[in-house]
Amino acid sequence: MLSKHKQTTKIAILLALFVTLTGCAATEESSSGSGSGSASASASSSGSSSYVLKVSVSGLQQGKNVVLSSGQSTATNVFTEYEALGITTDGTYSFGSFTSGTSYNITVRQQPVSQTCTVTSGEGSLSDNTTIAVACSSESYTISGTVVGMLSSQSVTLQNNSGDNRTVSDNTSFTFETKVASGLTYVVTVKTQPTGQTCTPNLNSGVVSGNVTDVSIICSYTVYTVSGNVSGLSGTLVLQNNHGSDQTLTSDGSFSFRVASSAKYNVRVKTQPNGKCVVSNGSGTASSDVDNVSVGCWVLVDGGGSSNGVNKNSTYRADNVSLHAFPTANNLFEAAFGNNTFVAVGSSPTANNFSGVTFGNNTFVAVGDSGNIVRSTDNGTSWENTTTDSNSKLYVSWSEVSQVGNNSQIRVKNYDNSSWSTIDGDSNNGINLNKSRNATHPSLADNGTHLFAVWSEDDGAGK
Repeated sequence: MLSKHKQTTKIAILLALFVTLTGCAATEESSSGSGSGSASASASSSGSSSYVLKVSVSGLQQGKNVVLSSGQSTATNVFTEYEALGITTDGTYSFGSFTSGTSYNITVRQQPVSQTCTVTSGEGSLSDNTTIAVACSSESYTISGTVVGMLSSQSVTLQNNSGDNRTVSDNTSFTFETKVASGLTYVVTVKTQPTGQTCTPNLNSGVVSGNVTDVSIICSYTVYTVSGNVSGLSGTLVLQNNHGSDQTLTSDGSFSFRVASSAKYNVRVKTQPNGKCVVSNGSGTASSDVDNVSVGCWVLVDGGGSSNGVNKNSTYRADNVSLHAFPTANNLFEAAFGNNTFVAVGSSPTANNFSGVTFGNNTFVAVGDSGNIVRSTDNGTSWENTTTDSNSKLYVSWSEVSQVGNNSQIRVKNYDNSSWSTIDGDSNNGINLNKSRNATHPSLADNGTHLFAVWSEDDGAGK
C-alpha cells in the first residue's frame, strides 16, 4: 500500500507541475467579438442555448506565461481546457462553449514573471457569447546613481539605453526620468564628457528587478588607457568598454579606450564578426595604463553559415567530429607530380644532396642542409629556403559544463612546455557560437600555420 500510494503521489505532482508551468495549450482565436452579442449562440441537443466564453489578453511580454482559470473547477492541480488556459502571447483565446446561465469567474492562477495581469469584469453568468479582457503590465523601476570626482562648474550628460538624457552639474546623485520595466535591461553611458576630464560609468548595466541605485560615474583629470590587440579577425568587429565608447575594427590591429583613474573597465564584444572573438584580460580597475588586453578571433571556415555546418543535411544531428592534419613538408616521403612543379623529400638527405628529388620543367623542391625545405625556380641554378617555422605549442580542447547554466562549452588551452595558457577567453563561455546551447566533441588540427577547431553544437531545437 505504501508503494502504491507513493506512485500515485508522484503522478499528481507531475500533473500539478505541468499545469503550473503551462496550463492547457491555448490556441489563439483567428477572430473574436468584443463583449456579449459578438456571435450567434448555438443550441444544445436538449434545446437550450450554449455560449462561448473567451479571454482577450494584452500586454503580455514575449517569453512570459500567464495561467487563467474559468472558475469551472474546484480542483487544485489538474484542469481541462474548459477550466484553465496557459497563454504565452497576446490574443483572444476560448475556454469553449457552455450552457446558457453557466456561472464563470475568470481569475489569474499564475502571474507571469515580473508582470501583473488584471482581469476586468471577470465574473458573471453566460447569457451571450462573452469575451473578458485581461491586461498585463510590468512593474517599472527607477535607474539612479552618483557622480564623483567632477570639478565645480563642469557638467556631464548621461544616457540610459541610448536615450533619456540626464545632465548632471555637480558631484551628486541623479535619477533618470524614464522608469524601466521589470525584466528589461538598463545600460548607463556617458554622452558628453566634462571639459578637461573623463568620466567613466561603473556598475552601469543589468536586468531590472527593483529600483537601481548603485550606478557610479567616476570623473578624473588623471586618465589611463586600456589597450590591446586583435588577432585572427575576418569581418567587422565592434568592441566596447563598459557598454560604451564603441570601436569598430575590420582587420587585425590595436585598440585603446580612455578610463578615469580608479574606475573599473570592462572590454567586451558588442558585435561579433563572421565567427567569434573572445576577450582576455579585459576587466579590472584602472590604476595605471593597461596594455595587455587581447582579443582572439575564430573564423568560420564552413562556408560562412552560422546555422548550417559542413554536414550534408543541416536538419540532422552531427556528432563525433574529427579533423585530419596534413603532415609538414619535412615528413613527406612520397613525391607529388605536376607539369611544372615536383616535390620530393628523402628520409635522410644530406646537404644539397637532394636525395629522392624528381626534376620538373621549371621548379624543383628538395631537402637541403639541416632538413630545411629548399626550392629552385631556375632549374637548379640557385636555391631558397622555404621552411616555415612550426608552432611548437601543444593544444588541447574539451567540452565542460559552464559555471553559469548547465550547457557544455568548448574550452581550449595551449602548453608551451612550461605552463598552460587559456586561448578561449577564460570566461564562463567557450569558443562555441551560442553559450546557451550544448557543444560537445571538439577536435583540433593545424595546417602548418593556422589552428582549426571543429565541434558539434545544438541548433536550438535539440539537433
